[in-house]
Amino acid sequence: MAEKALNPNHMTIQQFAKAINCTRETIKKYRRDENAHPIFRKTFQFGTAAHSQLFWHRKDVEAYLVETTGHGLEDVA
Repeated sequence: MAEKALNPNHMTIQQFAKAINCTRETIKKYRRDENAHPIFRKTFQFGTAAHSQLFWHRKDVEAYLVETTGHGLEDVA
């Protein structure tokens, strides 16, 4: 799987995990949890296979970070 999305407006699960400081496994767990924040299910894929890579829109991740931490992606090391 790609570490970095080819389109700068998209984020891979690895980039998303780094941005929110958690593991890919935690993200996958939250995606199955109906009570988790909607950002975890707000994904898209290029392709129809069940194992196609998940992506998030960078603007959605930015909004999530601002909402939950008060800081955006520019503050993520």
